[in-house]
Amino acid sequence: MAPKYSAGDIVRYHPIGGPTTMVTSLGTIQRVLTQNTPNTGDSAITVKASMDHPRYEIRNNHTGKAAGIAEANIEGVEGRDDSLSLED
Repeated sequence: MAPKYSAGDIVRYHPIGGPTTMVTSLGTIQRVLTQNTPNTGDSAITVKASMDHPRYEIRNNHTGKAAGIAEANIEGVEGRDDSLSLED
């Protein structure tokens, strides 16, 4: 299964608590992660990811902080930032 989203997508997502929480944020996808990736986001943690279960490094448009977010926690694309290059 290929990732649904790509670097540069501006997405609405659930930063905490999963897809059933009411809290949402707006952020820009910095990287698509399809393998275990160290130093992800501002907390520099290792994110577990695969092609079947991709994660996205999303920088929050309000706080400026980045975190690794599961695909299920993303509601959808709200826009595009074409200044970001394609994933590594």
